[in-house]
Amino acid sequence: MTRFTALRVAAAAALAAVPAAAKAEVSLGFGTATGYAELEYVFDDDFDQTFLNADLSFSTAAGAFGSAPALGFDAALRAFATEDDSFHAIYGALTYTTAFGKVSIGVPRPAIADMIRFPPIGGIRTFELELGLTESIAERVYLTDDTDPPLGLRYDGRFGDLSVGVSWNHFDEGGTEADVYDVVLRYDFDSIAVYAAAEHLDVSGGASDTDYLLGFEGDFSGGSAPIRAGAALFDRDAFIFADVQGARGYLTYMPTDRIDLTGSLLVAEGDAIYGIDMTYRFYRGAYAGLGVADGDDLDTTYQVSLGWKF
Repeated sequence: MTRFTALRVAAAAALAAVPAAAKAEVSLGFGTATGYAELEYVFDDDFDQTFLNADLSFSTAAGAFGSAPALGFDAALRAFATEDDSFHAIYGALTYTTAFGKVSIGVPRPAIADMIRFPPIGGIRTFELELGLTESIAERVYLTDDTDPPLGLRYDGRFGDLSVGVSWNHFDEGGTEADVYDVVLRYDFDSIAVYAAAEHLDVSGGASDTDYLLGFEGDFSGGSAPIRAGAALFDRDAFIFADVQGARGYLTYMPTDRIDLTGSLLVAEGDAIYGIDMTYRFYRGAYAGLGVADGDDLDTTYQVSLGWKF
């Protein structure tokens, strides 16, 4: 995947920037699970490889702890594998829910990783990972580097149409300590939502930077021409992203309840990457996908995928 290196610094500036549309979930009696697992074949004129991508989350149902109904547990797994290597990030946190929101303690997933998502360009999930387009710095470091689990705290609350997410994750590896703080605010106006997010990184030794996101999404799936759309502006300074600004957008058209057609675009420091893809759902969450991505200094790249989303 070294062919993506030339774009990595510029394109890694974009977080997966738009909160996802409402997800399906599977009830397990004592809790609910959401996520996907996908096999993806990626190729161009000089390259081809098969990858496994997975992003799975679980939350206990109310009353799962019997006489302590406010107590719960959240867990998540983000995994990526090739024929020669594999990476994973495992989260688990005890939760306490009150009238003012939910508090999580342990190894909570960063707030941005759950609250902000974006369709992968050309449907190529592995391409997104190589570019650094994960939801947060904390998740990217935990997933791709050999680090201990980042202990921390998280708060999630909803006040009318305003949703709030705040998290802190602490890394301590090889004598270097780092703290990553996420803040996400989202306000819903019927079918349209606007959001703002910031992620701050503090590293022992004095390095300190903050990333910002500002965007919107719209879900018009109830109309005669069902459409979802979103766009975001970003300013990335932290970690390897080196002061990069840009924008990202997408539009998804759903001609039937089984087919999604998506066009997406990323512009970072004058370089553009764009893609189109199609997803077909055929049996109880099973789906197949086709996509293509192209752009400045990038060979035309294709993907064929088969997965399960719930």
